[in-house]
Amino acid sequence: MRPLMTIFVPSLFVLFAAYVLRSEINASPRARPDVPTVGGWRVALPVDVELLERGIDGAKLKCNIDRVRVEDITAEDFESKYRFKKPVIIQFPNGAAGWTEPEKWSRDWLTQSYGEWKMLTGKSNDIVKQGGRGEVHSSLTDFVDYVMAEDTNDEPAYIFDREFYNHTQLPQTLHPPTYFTVNDTLDENIFFLGSAKSGVSFHKHTDAWNGVVYGRKRWFIYPTNTTPPAGIWPPLGALEWYTRVYPTLGESQRPLECIQEAGEILYIPESFYHSVINVGDTVAIGIQKRKSLQELERLFYEASDLERVQPNDTANATKQRWAEAAVVYEKLQELLPTSSEVKMRLGLAYHHGGDTNKGIEICTKAVEMDPWFAIAMVNLANMHTAVGNTVQAEALYVRAISIAPLLWDCYYTYGDFLMFNSRYTEAINVFYHGYLLKPQQFLWQRVTWAAQHAGVTVQPPKSRSRVRRVAA
Repeated sequence: MRPLMTIFVPSLFVLFAAYVLRSEINASPRARPDVPTVGGWRVALPVDVELLERGIDGAKLKCNIDRVRVEDITAEDFESKYRFKKPVIIQFPNGAAGWTEPEKWSRDWLTQSYGEWKMLTGKSNDIVKQGGRGEVHSSLTDFVDYVMAEDTNDEPAYIFDREFYNHTQLPQTLHPPTYFTVNDTLDENIFFLGSAKSGVSFHKHTDAWNGVVYGRKRWFIYPTNTTPPAGIWPPLGALEWYTRVYPTLGESQRPLECIQEAGEILYIPESFYHSVINVGDTVAIGIQKRKSLQELERLFYEASDLERVQPNDTANATKQRWAEAAVVYEKLQELLPTSSEVKMRLGLAYHHGGDTNKGIEICTKAVEMDPWFAIAMVNLANMHTAVGNTVQAEALYVRAISIAPLLWDCYYTYGDFLMFNSRYTEAINVFYHGYLLKPQQFLWQRVTWAAQHAGVTVQPPKSRSRVRRVAA
């Protein structure tokens, strides 16, 4: 077999754009002994503060989320003014000591007590795609000593773990206000730990609160009827969204936003979309209801359950489940007529339920509503492919990649399109780009599959990110 000739389609531009984007958003040093610490955790470097405290106009961010002192709000006030209605930040006169024992969240305490504990880590959009959890295992010590200290050209990984907290002494340290009381039967928890510029992309869920013990968090929040520009599931990476989409937003598209300081608790109402970027090393706890408390989010959960492929389902049974999901999304569209997410999901439901032309019609509206909605473009392209509209499909794949050059899903689906159309050499390079963004076996299998059809050989790159090596 002949060796692979490197032919990038449409890709020199894409790789250059991805390289420049990564360079711009990851230019600050990580491991520096002279960086001040609190509780052993590094405060943000000036270059990160300058990047992450900017508003849309380039000036210092002005918080537009209510901030209330804990002594000034009663449980009745909270229920009547904020519960399910809007976010609020609660301040404590003694900081985190007002609701926990900060010393037990310090770097020394956590690493000495639980250093060998294996935790789930991930990048911002992969955490969302995993249903709100990391996907790569790392010990706490390795994560703190290597991953958080690494000077990387990638968005930093983030511990987003739902098991660790319950196996520690940390639950005994919590004593939040009564309106945030934790009930082990009704609530679940998430332990968060990450360095500057790590975070989580846009998502939503049941009623929740998030307490920062050390560090700071930059929040972006949208109410349920407003899908965040560029969409969700999978969304752009949190930092990529902030550096590329956020500066372009008009007045009507701007989020609720604020920087949550150490010791503060943020309440996030059920169904509100939110994304976060850490400002300096940040350790925090999230408490979230196990079940939705309002009809709107129940409908989202019902539709999501119907979308899940069941192992023993026949093709007809799967199609029927999607048809049932379409009925639920029609209800949601009546309740949320301006939601581009609902339109995209409704279009997908019709497509998988057997009515691809109607799916195209509805999903096109989602793309028209949000020109940044890359994953909606990919889904719409897949529908056009299914009915033989190859020209329209390819234009959408290429457009999605130009909008989201760091989203591996775009390369994966475009590569499959190229394979279907016997364009094997082009498919190799498209799959290869996806593999560089997410170096996992299933993507490399796509590369070798295309290479076999093209009659060439390929070799994987030698280096991988530190988080992959630590987890191995």
